Amino acid sequence: MRKSPPVEFPDERERAYRTGRRLAWATIGYYLVDMTILYLVVGRSQAMKAAWLQDVFAIVPPVGFLVAGAMTRWHPNKRFPYGYHRAVSVAFFFSAMALIGVGLYLVVDSVVPFVRGEHPTIGSTRLFGYQVWLGWPMFAALTFSSALPPFFLGRMMFRPAKVMHDKVLYSNAEMQKAGWLSAAAAIIGVADPSAPPSPCAPRSAASCQSACGVCPKNFS
Repeated sequence: MRKSPPVEFPDERERAYRTGRRLAWATIGYYLVDMTILYLVVGRSQAMKAAWLQDVFAIVPPVGFLVAGAMTRWHPNKRFPYGYHRAVSVAFFFSAMALIGVGLYLVVDSVVPFVRGEHPTIGSTRLFGYQVWLGWPMFAALTFSSALPPFFLGRMMFRPAKVMHDKVLYSNAEMQKAGWLSAAAAIIGVADPSAPPSPCAPRSAASCQSACGVCPKNFS
């Protein structure tokens, strides 16, 4: 059986592929850092746990794009005389499963505590002699680590994905969109005004300055 020639992209698609590959590597590096930051501040917040797990699933699409992109350039052989073009479909399958996994977890993680009436409080920590509400570092981590980077990475991925007609890179861009949306939802969840008061909440008019989340060391 005659073997098909190796894959050769037109110049425009070759440039788009190189751009997508750089963005995929940047995405993997970003999520490794973001997972570490979120793990340090996750606490007991269900919203933060959901944002952290979303980062775990989000590693799958960029890895799939890199692996499939490399495999499609392998030379045909006797076992695969038409090459490895279908590797993209396999990578897309796992990327789609990652998106579904994120969605199912968010639904289950939200519905179960709601049905049980659970509402875990966000604790506080001692910092420089003051008791600081853990919600503040959570806000910072979610905004600057989990929301802004995937917002820009996702928008940058849509263009090469459309040029290449690559569904794996497109699902990667959609995962970035899910990332910053879940971060925004986590910020709302952490700032839920219906949550029980934290130990750092002010108890008298004289201590209203503590409402910002920082309490004096000897506050009682």
